[in-house]
Amino acid sequence: MKNTKSIIEAENISLTYHISQSFSLKKVFTKTELDKEKYTVHAVKDVSFTLDKSQNLGIVGSNGSGKSTLLRMLSKTYAPDSGKLLVNTLSTQLLTLGAGFFNELTGRDNLYLNALLLGLKKEDLNNGLADEIIAFSELEQSIDLPMFTYSSGMRSRLTFSVSACVQPELLLLDEVFSVGDAHFKEKSEKRIQEMIKSDKSVVMITHDENAIEDHCDHAMWLHKGEMKMFGDAKHVMKEYLDFTK
Repeated sequence: MKNTKSIIEAENISLTYHISQSFSLKKVFTKTELDKEKYTVHAVKDVSFTLDKSQNLGIVGSNGSGKSTLLRMLSKTYAPDSGKLLVNTLSTQLLTLGAGFFNELTGRDNLYLNALLLGLKKEDLNNGLADEIIAFSELEQSIDLPMFTYSSGMRSRLTFSVSACVQPELLLLDEVFSVGDAHFKEKSEKRIQEMIKSDKSVVMITHDENAIEDHCDHAMWLHKGEMKMFGDAKHVMKEYLDFTK
């Protein structure tokens, strides 16, 4: 299956969630009733595609169509239940503003922890990279305060700034085109565009059809976990937008 020209090779990959519909103490003691109310969500169903190195892919679809689940499968956060998935690089980064922090740690401590988890070296952080990240985030006055004092906008700034300083071979973007206030949003969009226009591969989720048409070679349309279309970005976006009208 492995193709050295490809950075992603997916063959009939699927992922299913098993969820309990509701919870109560009564149902804990009546296991039969509890089991009956479990239901299955087919988040991703039999998706197959190949993405070559240095190419960009945009993923579109309505809420609940499986976009974020697929992105997390590509980042190896989730493993498929079935099918074959090859990501032909060890340098992969998922950039999502939903990344968690430890509230009791300072912004600086969380910066170091997240950066190390992304594969950066402590020596590099100590030798100026941490200062560069802090300067980009514009959180110099708050970086040594505990995380629970941060607003959601400040958290987003720090998340984005840590991630934007990494240069992975495969970059996965999950709705990150609106970060912070107008000033920081413009700054972050410029950095994202720099990453997209590099020789790296990018897979992005966004509701901005212009971003996909402008920056992506291919687009994938997901609907209720299934891939309805994969191909040229402009063609797929036209079909998708016609469907949503």
